[in-house]
Amino acid sequence: MTNILYFYGVDRDDSSSVEENGEESSSRVLNDFDGVDAVDEDEEAERGAAAVRERRTSLGSVGVEVKMAAPELDFFTEYGEGNRYRIEEVIGKGSYGVVCSAYDTHTGEKVAIKKINDIFEHVSDATRILREIKLLRLLRHPDIVEIKHILLPPSRREFKDIYVVFELMESDLHQDYVAARWYRAPELCGSFFAKYTPAIDMWSLGCVFAEILIGKPLFPGKNVVHQLDLITDLLGTPSAEAISRIRNEKSRKYLSSMPKKSPMPFSRKFPNADPLALHLLQRLLAFEPKDRPTAEEALADPYFRGLAKVEREPSAQPVTKMEFEFERRKTTREDLCELIYREILEYHPQMLEVYLGGTG
Repeated sequence: MTNILYFYGVDRDDSSSVEENGEESSSRVLNDFDGVDAVDEDEEAERGAAAVRERRTSLGSVGVEVKMAAPELDFFTEYGEGNRYRIEEVIGKGSYGVVCSAYDTHTGEKVAIKKINDIFEHVSDATRILREIKLLRLLRHPDIVEIKHILLPPSRREFKDIYVVFELMESDLHQDYVAARWYRAPELCGSFFAKYTPAIDMWSLGCVFAEILIGKPLFPGKNVVHQLDLITDLLGTPSAEAISRIRNEKSRKYLSSMPKKSPMPFSRKFPNADPLALHLLQRLLAFEPKDRPTAEEALADPYFRGLAKVEREPSAQPVTKMEFEFERRKTTREDLCELIYREILEYHPQMLEVYLGGTG
């Protein structure tokens, strides 16, 4: 499960499982590889990861550090709609907010309510919050945590906190964090291509599947160069034809100069795994994106014979890019306030109708 699938792990700072020669190899070539965009992005991601570990910024992680001796008294502040919920206990706190379990007096359900404080303090944080609440609304699926409601702010333009009501999970999925690089497809590690494709997600699923099989991360790279080293240790160096299709010149040069490695048989890497599982895993972890299966093709793999349930595996048309047009332009605090308010109205149909009619 993620916080939108955000995802499966806890903080992973222990890199003791990485071989020392991998670290040496990485440091030796890092300077030659630093023109690749992904390296700078990775350094930025590391800084961000440290901040996340400190702040827990995503919606699925716990957010905001708030001292609440009596959460049932001050949790909702000015939000009159909060009377609908009876707060039961605090289940998580952080520098971004607080999560409480609650009882919905309208439906009789137990829910988790996340209060996110001062969402417009930083434009980047507000953008992330907008992105995630949009995704959770648009990607409704039995296996993705569902936003059941978002409380209506007391003011359209002056609010600063939001309250997101989730289904209450049996286990605590509100504090999960993942070292994203370890699940990053090779084309992202080396900025091979400009376009993000579904094949990137299929690689990540393959990494998760492998982790289930062996009980630890498959590619715990210390940086993007080391990540590529670990990937090629298992898959072997890509063919000259595959390298020629890479658009990034520095990535092509790096892979071309890499010592030739033969692929390791998956049966040796995963000696106790079902052969059908390894067949599927090899498909998911294909070096070239074009060789990975689609989600539908993966679900039709023989490994899932007798397990797949079509009714729980819906397919849908891609989400229109217009839903995320804000990602392609510079947004101000005022822009984001309006966009988040508009997103909140998706959970208030009558007010949305008025808003779209121009009288909101």
